[in-house]
Amino acid sequence: MKASTKIATSTLVGLTLLGGAAGVAGAAQSASTTTGGHHSATRTPGARLRHAERIHAIAVAGVLPASFSCARAATATARIDAAETKIDARVSYAQTAEQRALSNNNSARAARIATRITRADQLKSDLVTVAGLITAKCG
Repeated sequence: MKASTKIATSTLVGLTLLGGAAGVAGAAQSASTTTGGHHSATRTPGARLRHAERIHAIAVAGVLPASFSCARAATATARIDAAETKIDARVSYAQTAEQRALSNNNSARAARIATRITRADQLKSDLVTVAGLITAKCG
C-alpha cells in the first residue's frame, strides 16, 4: 500500500467522528458501496481526499460543525492524536524514501514523494488546529 493511501486510511476512521452521526454515515456511504460478499466493496475515487478537505475546511473556518457534540470530545481528541502519531511515522519513512530516490537520480519519484510529504504535513497542521478548536469549545 502506498504511503499516501496509508496516511489517508489512518485518518479516515478517526476523522469522520467530527461530522457527527450523519457525517459518519455519509462518509461510510461515499467511501464504499457494498454489493454483497466479503471483498466486494468498491471504493469511490477521492473519498479519502474529501475527508482531508473537510478537515481543512474546518481548520480554515475555525469553527467546528454544529453537529459536533462535546460528549465525543475525548474520543475525537484521542483519534486525532493517534492520527498525528501515524502521520509522523509515515512522513519519516517518506523522507527516507525521498532521499533514496534522490540518491538514485530519480527526481520524478522524489518530487512525487515530496508532494505527499507536503500534503501529510498540511493534514497534521489541520488536525492540530481542529484539536485546538475541540479543546476551546469543550474544555
